[in-house]
Amino acid sequence: MNSYVRLGNRALALSVAFLASNFGQARDQSKPIVDVRFDAPYSQVESSYGDEWAPTWGRDDVLYTGNDDGSSFGGIAVNAIAFGKLAGGDPTQLKGTSINGMTDYREPEQHGPEGARWKSIDSYKLNGVLYRFMPCGVGPEQSQSSCIKSSADDGKSWASGSTRTRALFSNPNFRTLGFIALRPELEALLGEAGEYIYAASYVGVRDGEDTYILGRVRATQFLKANPADWSFQQPDHSWKAALDQAAPAPNSMGVGADGANWKITNSYSVNGALYMFITRCHYPWQSGDAMHRHIFRDSSIIKSSDDGRTWTRPTEDNYQRPMFPGTRFGAPYFVWYGKDGAAEVDNADRYVYAVSNNGHFEAGDDYVLGRVLRTKLPQLSATDWSYYKTGDGMQDGSWTASLEKAAPILSNPQQSSMTGMTYISALDRYVMVLWHYSYVSFQTAILHKDLSTVLEFFEAPKPWGPWTKIKSFNTGQFGWYTPILGQRFQATANSTDVTAILYATGFTSNPEGGLEHGRYKLNFMPLTLSTKPLPHNNPSFVGGR
Repeated sequence: MNSYVRLGNRALALSVAFLASNFGQARDQSKPIVDVRFDAPYSQVESSYGDEWAPTWGRDDVLYTGNDDGSSFGGIAVNAIAFGKLAGGDPTQLKGTSINGMTDYREPEQHGPEGARWKSIDSYKLNGVLYRFMPCGVGPEQSQSSCIKSSADDGKSWASGSTRTRALFSNPNFRTLGFIALRPELEALLGEAGEYIYAASYVGVRDGEDTYILGRVRATQFLKANPADWSFQQPDHSWKAALDQAAPAPNSMGVGADGANWKITNSYSVNGALYMFITRCHYPWQSGDAMHRHIFRDSSIIKSSDDGRTWTRPTEDNYQRPMFPGTRFGAPYFVWYGKDGAAEVDNADRYVYAVSNNGHFEAGDDYVLGRVLRTKLPQLSATDWSYYKTGDGMQDGSWTASLEKAAPILSNPQQSSMTGMTYISALDRYVMVLWHYSYVSFQTAILHKDLSTVLEFFEAPKPWGPWTKIKSFNTGQFGWYTPILGQRFQATANSTDVTAILYATGFTSNPEGGLEHGRYKLNFMPLTLSTKPLPHNNPSFVGGR
C-alpha cells in the first residue's frame, strides 16, 4: 500500500470493530438515518487496476469482486471485465488476488472506420507547412529510421531542415514512424484539439493482433525534433516519457460488432455460489445519446460455483439472448445483505433483490426493483423475476412479471447513475449512494477538465422505500464514482452510529488534458451513518485527503 494512502489506516482500523450480524432485529428498533460523516482519509489496494469495484462478502469471509477495464489485482491482461478476491480480517490490510481474466468476454477486434482508434495520415499540416516522416537515408540503418521533412508547396517538393535530419529515436520500437489522427472523441479525452501531434510505430503481432506504440508531442514543441519532448502511451493509458515501458496496443476501440463491450455491475455471494450481473456498454461517441452518456443494455446474470474460476451462462448466450433485453434493467445491482446473503428481513430469506437505473453508467433518471426466489436464482432465467409496482412489497400483489409495468422506487432525473443498495443491519435500514458528474456526462466533464462528482446518500426502511435523501457531498478533486457501501466490516459502538466502508473509483483531469490514473483503483474509506446529527470536523470535506 502506497505511503500517501497509509494515512487512513489508523483511522480506519480504530473506527472499525467487527459487528455480529443480526438480521432478525425487531422492526420497531428501526429509526431513520439522518446524518453521514465522510471525512476520513481514503486508502487503496495498491495492486488493483480498473474501476466499478463492488466486493461481496463470501461464506469463507473472503470478499469477491469484479471490475471493469482493468486487470483486477494484477498478473492478468487488461480486459473489459475481470474478477478477483480480497482476503484478510483487517479491512486496512486486505490482500488482493486475481482469479479470472474473463477472456471469454474479450471482444474480437473490430477495425475499419467504426472500430479503429486512429487512422494513418500521410502528412501533418502546421502553420501552412506540411510535415511527414521519411527514411533518413538509403542504408540499412538509415532506412529504418525516421526523419522529419517539410513541404511549403503542398507536397510538390520535400526538404530536410538542419535540426530535423537526424533520426528522432534510436529505440527500435519507435523509429519507423507515421503520423496518425485519433478519433475526435479520443483526442478530446487526451487533450485539447490540435494541442498534440500523434504518431505510431508498428511493433508486430501480439495475441494475434497487429500492435503499435503510440507517441505524442506538443504541437508547439514539434519542430524542435527533440526526443525528450515526446511522451508515450503506457499500460495504464497515461502518457509518460518512458519509451521503454510503453504498451503495445492494437488499433481498435475494443468493441464488438454491435458497437459495445462488456461491463459488470456487482456480484453477490448467495448460499455458497457467486452471481454477477454483466451488461453491454455503448460508449457516448457510439451510443447516439443526446447528453453524451454511456448506455447500458441487455444485461444477464452469470454464476460461479467454484469461487469465480469458471462461470455460466455461456458468453454467446448472454450476447445473443440476454436475460433482460433493453435498457430498463440495463445496469442492475444485487441488493446486499449479510455474509453469503444471510438475511431474514423483508422476505430476503426467500428472495434475492436487485435494483437498476434506466440503463446508464452516468446521469440516469430513476431506479426500479426486481426480485427472484432464492431457490430459482441458480436457474438464471428472467421469467422467474418479478418487479415492484406499488404498495406493500411484502405482499405478492405488489409485484408484476412485466418489467414494463415496474414503477420507480426512487426518481432523481439525470442524477441517478449506476449504483447499488446495502442493508445496514444494526440500524435496520437500507442505504443507496447516488452520484452524478457536475457536468452531467463523463465525456462532457472531461471536455471541461472537471471530473468532480456529487455523492447523494439516500436511506429507506424497506428496499422499495420510501427513500429519503440524507446528505450530499461534492467530491472535488477526488471525483469518486460508482460508490457502494460494503456488506462486511459494518461496525457499531452504540445504538445510533454505524461505521461502514465505502468503495469507489476516482479520476482527475490533468491540466494538460487526459486523465490522471492514481485513483483508478479499488479505493476504500470509512464513513459513519447515524440516527442523530453528528459532529463534523470539516463539513465541506469529502473522504480522501
